[in-house]
Amino acid sequence: MPVTSDTTQSASSSTSLRPAGGETLARAAAGAHRAVDSTVEKVAPVVDAVHDRVESAKASVQGAKDQVYKLRDDARQAQDAAAEWIGAARGAVREHPLAAMFGALLVGAAIVSVTSRRR
Repeated sequence: MPVTSDTTQSASSSTSLRPAGGETLARAAAGAHRAVDSTVEKVAPVVDAVHDRVESAKASVQGAKDQVYKLRDDARQAQDAAAEWIGAARGAVREHPLAAMFGALLVGAAIVSVTSRRR
């Protein structure tokens, strides 16, 4: 088939309807950017909410951790104080065994007296 001006025009018009490769890539990239931007807009509030909850949980955990450390320190102090009192009581009993025995008898008698009156 010989090439005529009609055939040439028809061929050139069909190529002008298709965008060039670079233009197709640019359109695809623009569409992808729009899709990513749309997704980010939808996901960003969720991510922010999760971040806020994580920060709040971290603060709560830190507060609980601080309380545990304080309770542990308080328990150690109470244990040390009790050990000191027990040591002092043992020392007092060793120094004054008769006084300690009479003191124990008096405390026992007082307890019996109080409990027997309630009946």
